[in-house]
This record gives sequence, structure tokens and C-alpha cells, in this order.
Amino acid sequence: MPNSRQALSAFAAIAMFAASGAAAEDGWYGSVDLGFARSMDTTIAGSDNDWSTKCDRLINPGELETAPGECATAPPRSNFAADFDAGRGGLASLALGYGVARFNFEVEYLYRSTAFDEGVPLRIGDAVTLEKLSQEISSATGRLGDVRAHAAFANIHYRLRDGAWQPYLGVGVGVGRVMLDYAAEARRADDPAQIATFNDPALRARLAGTTTIGEARHSDTMLGYQLLASLERPLNETTALRVRFRWVGFTRFEAADKRWHQLRGHDSTIGRDGDVLWRVATDDAGFWAWSAGVKVRF
Repeated sequence: MPNSRQALSAFAAIAMFAASGAAAEDGWYGSVDLGFARSMDTTIAGSDNDWSTKCDRLINPGELETAPGECATAPPRSNFAADFDAGRGGLASLALGYGVARFNFEVEYLYRSTAFDEGVPLRIGDAVTLEKLSQEISSATGRLGDVRAHAAFANIHYRLRDGAWQPYLGVGVGVGRVMLDYAAEARRADDPAQIATFNDPALRARLAGTTTIGEARHSDTMLGYQLLASLERPLNETTALRVRFRWVGFTRFEAADKRWHQLRGHDSTIGRDGDVLWRVATDDAGFWAWSAGVKVRF
């Protein structure tokens, strides 16, 4: 994506070669915008369908004797979450529209990329894992990398007044495909003496130092909306420069299930039917952005 210096140079060149005047009101137009996007603080919630460590037959082959009652039925899903500060990135949009009097009706393609690249401690939501965190889990972290969104919106803009500077307010609805890179990792203490799950020294040694790791690009398609405020400066009958501020919101992000890269040091299974799967979700997929652009009437 072009950087801000390149974008400003392009806009300055257009301004130098365009004559001043009033822009035509009606008819078809196209526009392009480049700018900066900033997310809000983001909480990523995760869960999986893992069983108790005592029920992991790859760690504890004798679970039928050591934990018969605990392993009789599948437990509820375990829960964890990670809280991340706001991220920053870039935004680009292309639009095709039609103006009628004070209204502009348009379809818009919007791309946004935001970098977080932040690792934070996991917040544990279930009592069993929380107890282990205080006893034998030496670290549990979540890491959020890049968040990208491709979206298509149908927008309506209303020009508040005419003049050398023309303010617009607008709203849009559409659909977006959001992708985020997220990783979670938990590590058991290296010292077998710190492993409280088992009394058997051999089982303690087998569990000590093992890690549970998951890293994936998660994606979801969601409904979205945006609120827009623009200020346009007509250069002649066909061309105008503008600056735009927008808030973009999406419905809840819920990704599909993924297999752990490794679960307690082994494959994402516990020796029973089916894999152990994890997923992530967030209500914080929205962002705000400002941009500068060119609007050209045909």
C-alpha cells in the first residue's frame, strides 16, 4: 500500500494541474482514498473441548484406574481470553457512485490492515485450568499479529451545504471478511516436583515441561456498517479533493475450529475419538479511520 508521503504527493500534483471552480452536482463519479486505521482495545476470547489432563491417555495411559469418575463424561469447554491495546495500520478504498442533488449513492470496496504484534498473559475462565495456573503452568500467553479486512459497502452521503468546502455525512451497510493471526501457548513447569496433577513421579516427569501451542490465521465473514463524515474541496467541474473520517463496525467475529499444533507436547488428541479443537471470537472487530482522497465525476 502506498505510504502517506506518496499519497500526499499525488494529491498535490492533482491540485497543481486542476483549475479552480465548482464541481458538478449530478452524475456518475469514482473515488479513491488512502489513509490510516486504528482499532479499539481488543479482547480475543478462546475456548477448546479439551479433557482433564488426567483423562489424556497419551499422558496417562492408566486413566481408567487413576481417574475413573472424572473421565466418565466429556467436561464443559475450557475458556481463556487475552486483552490487547489498540492497533494501527493502513486503509484504502475504491468507490463508484451516482450523485443526485445533495445525495451521493455509491458502492465501495474497503481494505484495512492493522498490526498488533503483541503478546499478553492469558486470562483463564475455567476453575480447573485456573487452579493449574497457580500450581504447575509456568506461563500462558496469547499473541495477536495482523488483522486484515476486505469489505464491500453500499453508502449514502448527504451534502450539508454548498460552497468552496462541502461537508457530507453518510452511512453504509455491507459485508466484510476479517482475518486475524492469533497464537496461544501454555507451558508446564520444567520441575516434576511442581506438577500437582499426578502423585506418580513417572507421570509427573512425563508432563513436566510440555507445551500446548496453537497458531493460525482465523477468519470470519460478518455484516458491517459504517458512519462517515467528509469534507470536499471542488477543484473544477469534475475533480474534488476530500478528507474523510469513518467508524466501521462489524457483528461478532467467530472463527472455525482449529487443531492445536501440539497438546501437552503431543498431537491434538487425547487418545479418544476425535481431535481436541480450539476456536477464537471477539466483539471488537471494528475500527475508525481517517483518509484523504480524490473524487472524479465522469
